[in-house]
Amino acid sequence: MGVPKRLTEMQKRFAEYLVFGGPDGPLSKSEAAELAGYSPKRSRVEGSELTNPRHAPLVVQYIGKLHDERLQKHEVSYAKHIAELDRIKQAALIRDLIVEGLSLARTQKEEFTSVIESNDGDVTKLFDTLREFIDK
Repeated sequence: MGVPKRLTEMQKRFAEYLVFGGPDGPLSKSEAAELAGYSPKRSRVEGSELTNPRHAPLVVQYIGKLHDERLQKHEVSYAKHIAELDRIKQAALIRDLIVEGLSLARTQKEEFTSVIESNDGDVTKLFDTLREFIDK
C-alpha cells in the first residue's frame, strides 16, 4: 500500500475542522474526525492517524499549510502574541483596593505621610518603619 497522491474530501474536512474549529470553537482530533465524516467508533484512531506524518503525510502537510494561512490572515506571530499578553498583564495590574469605600492606596499614602511628617520630613524614618514591619 503506497502513499496517496492527493487528499480525499474527508481528509481535507478533517484538517479544516482541526485548524479552524467548529461552530462552537476549537475541536479535538476525534471531534474533527467525526465531523469530517469518519465513524464515531473510530474517530479517535482516525484523528491520531491523520495527524501522524508516517500515516498521513499529505494531511499533516495540509494542516501545516492551513496553520500558516491562519497565522498570516490574522497577522499572529510569537513576538506579537507575547507583546499582547504583556499589554494585557500591564492593564490588569491591581493599583488599588477599595473596601467599604476605603481606598487601601490612600490609607497607605496617609500613613506614610504621617510617619514622614512626625519625623520632621525625614524619609529614612519611613524606610526604617517599613523594614521593622517586614521583619516582624
